[in-house]
Formats: sequence, structure tokens, C-alpha cells
Amino acid sequence: MDRAKTSPVFSGQKLKEARTKRGLTQVQVAARMGLSGLYISHWESSRRCWRSWT
Repeated sequence: MDRAKTSPVFSGQKLKEARTKRGLTQVQVAARMGLSGLYISHWESSRRCWRSWT
């Protein structure tokens, strides 16, 4: 089961809402996390689990 879709704490939609509220791009968020912008895109579209990069 995809944890990103079922987690009560995390959802890609919440990430996107928080990011856009702060006026940040996916690339900017990824850079702050030391990741590729592709990860943020996948998380926001629920194509990748939150912890799959660890």
C-alpha cells in the first residue's frame, strides 16, 4: 500500500498547499531538502512515498 496516499500526517496535496502558500517552487523546496525537484513533483502527485528516498 502506498503510504503517501494513506498517511494521516502527510499528503502530496498538503505539501503543495504549504509550498504554494509560501511562494516556493518545487525546485526551491527540493534544494532546501537536498533533493531533486523531481522528488517533490512525485510526492505532490502521490507517485512516490514520502520516505522512499531514505
